[in-house]
Amino acid sequence: MYKLYKFYKNYILGGFRGFTLIELLVVVAVIGILAALMVTNLAGARDRAADARKKAGLHALKTALQLYQNNYHQFPATGNGLNLLACGASGTSLCTSSFTAGGIEYMKKLPQNSSGQNEFRYYACDNRDDFRLKINLSNASDPEILESQAHCPSNGCTSYGSTDYVVCAN
Repeated sequence: MYKLYKFYKNYILGGFRGFTLIELLVVVAVIGILAALMVTNLAGARDRAADARKKAGLHALKTALQLYQNNYHQFPATGNGLNLLACGASGTSLCTSSFTAGGIEYMKKLPQNSSGQNEFRYYACDNRDDFRLKINLSNASDPEILESQAHCPSNGCTSYGSTDYVVCAN
C-alpha cells in the first residue's frame, strides 16, 4: 500500500506541494508592475480624449463663425475676457453658453470646461476679416499643436503658447 501511495504522490500528483514564498512574491511583483504600467497609460489616454474633445469643439465653433460671417460679412468682435461679442438680438452681447445672434442659433453649446467657463479664447483679427481660436491642450507633445500654429500664423493678432492649439478662418 505504501508503494501505491508513493507512486500516486510522485507520478500522478507530480509531487506538487504548492508555491514557495519566493515564487509568490515574484508573481505579485510582476502583477504590480503590469498594473502600474496600465494605470499610467490609461491616464494618458484620458488626457488625449479630453484634448480630442477640445479640438472638435473648436472646429465646430469655426463652422459656426463661418456661418455668422456669411450672414454679417465679418466675424464677431472680441469681447470682454476674449469671448465672442456677437450674441443677443442686436448681436452686441457676450456669448456665454451658446452662440445665437439676430435670432439665428449658430451653436447651441459653446465649448466649456466642467465649471461652465468657456475653454477657448477668441480673437478678431484684421478688422474682423479673420479670427483666431485658441485652447490649451493637456498633452504638450501633441504634434497637431505645432501644425495648427504653422497653419494659422499669429500675424500680430495674438501670440501662442507651447500648448495652444489654434484654429483660424482659412
